[in-house]
Amino acid sequence: MGTITLTRKSLYDQVWSEPMLHLAKRYGISNVGLAKICRKHDIPRPPRGHWAKLQFGKASPQTPLPHADEDCAIEMREPLESREDHVAPPSPQPPVGKACAKKHVDPKIIVAETLRNAHELVNRAKHQLQNATTDENALIVVPEDSVLDICVSKGRLHRALLLIDALLKAAEERGHRVAKGPNIEVQGIAIPFGIKEQLRTIQDEQPEEPDLEAGHYAFGHSRFKKRTSPSGRLVLSLADGVSYWRCRCRRSWSDGIRPVEDYLNSVLRNIIDLAVHESEFQAEKQRQEQERRQQERRRAELRDLFKAERSRVDSLLRQAENWRKSRDLRGYIEASRQKHLADSGATEPSGEFGKWIDWATQQADRLDPLTESPPSILDEDMGEDDECAQGFSRSRYDR
Repeated sequence: MGTITLTRKSLYDQVWSEPMLHLAKRYGISNVGLAKICRKHDIPRPPRGHWAKLQFGKASPQTPLPHADEDCAIEMREPLESREDHVAPPSPQPPVGKACAKKHVDPKIIVAETLRNAHELVNRAKHQLQNATTDENALIVVPEDSVLDICVSKGRLHRALLLIDALLKAAEERGHRVAKGPNIEVQGIAIPFGIKEQLRTIQDEQPEEPDLEAGHYAFGHSRFKKRTSPSGRLVLSLADGVSYWRCRCRRSWSDGIRPVEDYLNSVLRNIIDLAVHESEFQAEKQRQEQERRQQERRRAELRDLFKAERSRVDSLLRQAENWRKSRDLRGYIEASRQKHLADSGATEPSGEFGKWIDWATQQADRLDPLTESPPSILDEDMGEDDECAQGFSRSRYDR
């Protein structure tokens, strides 16, 4: 199996020219793997619904390729059509009409005629259901610990087991895991399915004259009494739990013009397609969740930075305001000294006015953020319950 080298621009053009699922199949990889390659090399992809809208002329605008001038080599598997060109041409064969399809066709899943060498899960279910009781519709009452989801009459149990046996074996031959349920696991996604038998309604005609002597007379609005019984028609369906609308996969097949046995290849293809789409959806959902968490962390970091910066700015403004107040207070102290000198002629340091000058200067120093603050009783913790302490706390100078 060879490889080719693509440029970012080349892969970008291909991604926007056809759906990712089709492009991935051409390169022999899953669409999830192709999406990882695009994310690694920063190649934008069409959003969900792009190709559906394109059919109606309403496609979303194409996202430009970022850093288009910064190109790099991308190693990819050789496309399937290129590999076919290197294969020796087959010998001519007579035309067989539409059977000569170009695309690969899986071999038809053949249903065995007996349960000899049946799958382990089928053998376990056979022993569980053979002796199980039936309900009022003559359908087998499935035990809670049943390994297979089968709801049929005892007359159709053998056929239902053969169908599931063929499907489980075909899934394992294609490299998929199977488990009780039954479930077929593809790319880590388990798809459950089951078989049930359809019921038919039967109308039993009632006697025209009621049996009054028997004492069982009951009023009836119709002379027919309806009851249900097994119809013999089986329905194979994919169980609930997976969003089928995301890939529009078929989820049920029933006996009709063709029996369910003829649809087993279609059933397995739909299971695989559904699992692949579900895997891609889960991967995209996980990526979006990671992006959301990263954005949340980034917003939290920005909020912390904003609060820290705002706190620094508020502190700076308070310091500037206190510096202005200390400057005004020193001017007031000096004006008071000059007035006292003019009135008294002299100031005694030990006098009342001299003590006031010392105290007022200390308060100016306490306000000034550029001067060492002298100790004060206002720095003492008086307790939160003390009314005076609360008043002091509100009036303390913000350093």
